Amino acid sequence: MMNAMRTGNLVLDMVICMTIPAIFKGFVAAFEKARPFLHEWALRMWGAPKHHFREIIYEQVTNQWGSQLYGKDERNNILQKAISLYMADQKIDLEKAKVSLMAVKEKGTRDKDSWEMKYGDTAEALKAYQVNLMPRDNEWVKISDGLEFMRKIKENEEGDKDSKIK
Repeated sequence: MMNAMRTGNLVLDMVICMTIPAIFKGFVAAFEKARPFLHEWALRMWGAPKHHFREIIYEQVTNQWGSQLYGKDERNNILQKAISLYMADQKIDLEKAKVSLMAVKEKGTRDKDSWEMKYGDTAEALKAYQVNLMPRDNEWVKISDGLEFMRKIKENEEGDKDSKIK
């Protein structure tokens, strides 16, 4: 291409050879600046996809013995549990699932004289729990048309004490 643009003048040929890359760079920079506007225009012309993504996160911190320091009663934890119970009630057809035992009632009462929990007999203790089929972690599951769900657990590296459940 450069040979086709030869003029015979050494200085003019050098200016042309140095100007062409700058012109291309200007076109690319102008396109990069115009790309968001072109994207908006294309979405208005052909319609934007109707996708919404919501992330519900709670942080659970445990000590070195595995006891939860906090995170168990956070509102997002309760919201995630409510979503899980709702999904169990919907009886979604899951090809692969995990079985979870979820508390649906109070665990028990405290004895007034001691700090021990009273659960009653075995039947009463079992009534406080419900067996649910839940989707496996890190897999999207279709709940209904246009609604999908995924539960993801991110455990921090060794030395960090917390894990995030999304």
